[in-house]
Amino acid sequence: MWKIRKFRKRREKGLLEIFKSKKIRDSEKIAIIRQISSLIKSGISVPEALTITTESFKNSNVILNQIYNNIILGKNISESFTEKDILISRKWKDFLYTSELSGSLSSAMDAIASDIERVNFIKNKILSASYYPVFISLMALGAVIFILYYVVPIIVPIFEGMKISLPLITKILIFMNKSLINYWYILLLILAFLIVIIIKIKTLIKNTEWFSEKTNKLFIIKDLILSYSLSNYYKIISLMISAGYSLPDSCRYASESCQNLWYKNRLSVITDKLKSGQSFLNSLRELDFISNIDLGIIGVAERIGSIEETLRELSLKHDKNLDIKINKIISIIEPVLLLLVASLIMCMAMAVLLPMYKIMNSIH
Repeated sequence: MWKIRKFRKRREKGLLEIFKSKKIRDSEKIAIIRQISSLIKSGISVPEALTITTESFKNSNVILNQIYNNIILGKNISESFTEKDILISRKWKDFLYTSELSGSLSSAMDAIASDIERVNFIKNKILSASYYPVFISLMALGAVIFILYYVVPIIVPIFEGMKISLPLITKILIFMNKSLINYWYILLLILAFLIVIIIKIKTLIKNTEWFSEKTNKLFIIKDLILSYSLSNYYKIISLMISAGYSLPDSCRYASESCQNLWYKNRLSVITDKLKSGQSFLNSLRELDFISNIDLGIIGVAERIGSIEETLRELSLKHDKNLDIKINKIISIIEPVLLLLVASLIMCMAMAVLLPMYKIMNSIH
């Protein structure tokens, strides 16, 4: 009776607050999952662990109350935690369910928290790497707008009054100035159109295999996508095997969790090959994007029966490769960007200085 009253009270509060609930930040997700895991490990039931955790994380109490309510209503733990990706992604539902049945829920939640932490580290690494190029680009854009909007209108009348033939680069600068002042709304519409196109392309890459394949072949990011996809694939297989799943089911689950559609479709055939009697090594060998080093390591692991541990190590190896490749791309982008910005500023300076040089020559 106590639980029912508590559930009703929480439910009424949750319905009122659900519209103002926010998505939980990854850092907070990790802390919440680890705390629940620690409480379960100490012998506390899941509803009690949620109650204690709710008191510690006030900003996420609406979402935690939803999970609590689902469990009190009779839903299994895996379904409650993964519903609508509230706290844990739905890709972990089967993993949690099996761990719940085997009594290793705490270890499973620790593994999920570690994976969220790993993915979050990669995302933050990419974001932090983009700060400097974005800052330089915004500074360059600000300088261009300042010159076009404030400097050019001052010097153009001087050039026109001297009635000299202007260099092409100066004419382009004047045209850009007039376009910015007289047709700024058209420029805004073009910018909005470009943003819509970028969003549409992003959707097509995610949902269309042809676009996904072409993206995977781009020189700058192809290695990043491959390392990230293989790292996730190996990691999830390792976790699923540790939870008691067979290798074919683990491979199926890992391929379904792959975010890149092209790699997802290629990796999905591994399950059928394993079920038809092929070894894991021979199944992977038919994929041209698996390196010989990976194949050699997996072949040895399959012979000695250490697939779980080996795939975990391979996942870590690809994470390190991903970090190295991100740093390499940054080292290429930064000087190129600086060169482009310097060239742009130099061209604008020449557009102003060349007519002034002509005026000085005409005076002499």
